[in-house]
Amino acid sequence: MKRGVLNSLRIFLVLVLLQACTPNVTTDAPSAPPPKCGELEPIAEAPQETPLFLRGFMLLEETQDPAIGFLATDSGNLIGSAVLIHPNIAITAGHCLDGQQAKWFIAGGMLNEVESFVLHPMYKIGDVLVIDVGLILLKYPSTITPLQLVPKTYTYTKLQSICAIGYGGGVKKKSNPDTFSYFGTTIEEPWSFKMLPIFGSVWFGDSGGAIVDENGLLIGIISSLLVYRERLYENNVIRLPELIDWIEKTEEIICN
Repeated sequence: MKRGVLNSLRIFLVLVLLQACTPNVTTDAPSAPPPKCGELEPIAEAPQETPLFLRGFMLLEETQDPAIGFLATDSGNLIGSAVLIHPNIAITAGHCLDGQQAKWFIAGGMLNEVESFVLHPMYKIGDVLVIDVGLILLKYPSTITPLQLVPKTYTYTKLQSICAIGYGGGVKKKSNPDTFSYFGTTIEEPWSFKMLPIFGSVWFGDSGGAIVDENGLLIGIISSLLVYRERLYENNVIRLPELIDWIEKTEEIICN
């Protein structure tokens, strides 16, 4: 997919990086009992609209898809999402580590202390984010089964159904089967691919979360959303096949 005018459009685009924020999430109030004889029928409240960060998603328990967790500060504040890919290593969006104080990786309801992290060498050029990904070394091996990485030979298919899992809005959630599909990769940015937020969108806190295919393979890491004239129009994901060599080399270095 070509974008010959990509550079000229950049001045009109607002790139919103998915820094974590945790809004208050309320549950439905219990229904009122029927009125007694002589009492007036209570006025029914209008049904609340589904929050934007939950449209096209279902809520998950912490024990569901346990390899996908979140990064937190020492005080427990959510920074972003992350995915366990090795007993000692998790992968996330680079901007979730850059300038952040990630102390814990919490997955499957279990606390894992962060020892160190490594950003991709092309994470940022100047002030521009490029390959928005980083690896986290855990102080102790996790007992959770890691998510299987996509092979280097993996090919994406136009409009193939894919699934997003992360902590957008501060809650663990998974996209419905018909919410997202692979839309395409631009020539200018071969390290990422696009999803269209037609039926739902990734949200603040989803950064670093998982994009999996129908076989459960980890094929991408959630990076950002794009806004133009106050409208969401694109979700960006870091492609993983092109990064396998770097991931494997970095795993070998930081684990030895």
